[in-house]
Amino acid sequence: MNESFNGPGYSFSEYEEPEICQVCLDTVDDCECPECKVCGEVGDPACLEAHDYRPEVNLLKDWDFVGVDTFYQLGRAIYKGTPCGPWIVAVLADGTEVYYESEEANKITKFTPIRMIKVGSIVEGSDCEATTIEVTHYQKLSEAIEEVNMDACAMWEEANEGWDDEDE
Repeated sequence: MNESFNGPGYSFSEYEEPEICQVCLDTVDDCECPECKVCGEVGDPACLEAHDYRPEVNLLKDWDFVGVDTFYQLGRAIYKGTPCGPWIVAVLADGTEVYYESEEANKITKFTPIRMIKVGSIVEGSDCEATTIEVTHYQKLSEAIEEVNMDACAMWEEANEGWDDEDE
């Protein structure tokens, strides 16, 4: 609850929401978005759209997994650590897409500028695929992995309903 107390010569808010950058979704104080090379704006989604400008941001800047030093290792940890094994693809600053199992994934570290991570999953035993989620902020990666995993698991259960009953 945001309660304000105003009086002569002073203004006090019990809690003020921090201003959020609409590009990186960090607080404006913590925003690391670069200046647009066309107009000089920082953190303006309209500028990014108008100038087709995609800043180099590092979505994995805060990854902190023990024993994970490359994008390949991160992808394997996600795949092996979830019941329905979501896959991940890095979209680099130049637009190149790198699947976590590719040879190039071993060259991507937490210091590599990554513009987006795509999270998706195939559903074993069916022709279905979970919805692919495009993640543009590092704090949303875990949520996307969980959502894709739950979606894939639900589809797997639906595709394999009654499978055990046929053996009896």
